[in-house]
Amino acid sequence: EIPAVTGVQTCALPISDAHEALVRPAVEGTRNVLNAANRCDTLKRVVLTSSVASVYGDATDMKGKSAFTEADWNSTSSVNHNPYQYSKVAAEREAWKIHDAQGGDAASRWDLVTINPGMVYGPSLTNASNSASIGTLLDMGRGKLRTGVPDLEYGMVDVREVAQAHLLGAFSQEAEGRYILVSESVTMLDIAAMLRKQFGRQYPFPMMKVPKPVVWAVGRSEEHTSELQSQQ
Repeated sequence: EIPAVTGVQTCALPISDAHEALVRPAVEGTRNVLNAANRCDTLKRVVLTSSVASVYGDATDMKGKSAFTEADWNSTSSVNHNPYQYSKVAAEREAWKIHDAQGGDAASRWDLVTINPGMVYGPSLTNASNSASIGTLLDMGRGKLRTGVPDLEYGMVDVREVAQAHLLGAFSQEAEGRYILVSESVTMLDIAAMLRKQFGRQYPFPMMKVPKPVVWAVGRSEEHTSELQSQQ
């Protein structure tokens, strides 16, 4: 039992593989926190770190839209197709389900705010941070992508703005619902150019795009290699 708590924040989860290591921990972890929240009489608000992956899964979700809003939900991902994105939307839907199922009068219920950031970049609190965004930057600096990068564009946000959004979500009385956090759209070459401007030519940052057929071929080859290794 946790006495005199008025706010709870649940933060991002580590990622690994498919259902047992990714989807189930995301959903059950969210459920466990919010079931505990239901047992705390003083709690007024929960802030959940979700993702734009909960808003959309791939280009199919974009069909017929000019832009996404907080009213949109990822409807295309599954355990077998984009499982990371599926874990995000499954966890957030579970959070809203538990929120909506609260009993009692309005004064005794907690409200839910979800933060849905795009790709998060910025200063890390630790050198041991293991995240996809930091991993991509390190791959660029270490030369793993020196031959080129895929022609990808995605929404980006500074980690410090994400932190500020969590504070506002927790302590601003008017905060409610979902909040997409994206400051701008960038390509992987844009990211490489930013790094080159900061660090000069001391690191082999990529300078060209890789044609999509090459990306697909490499991806299929790596997938096949992983399958062979798993069978050994």
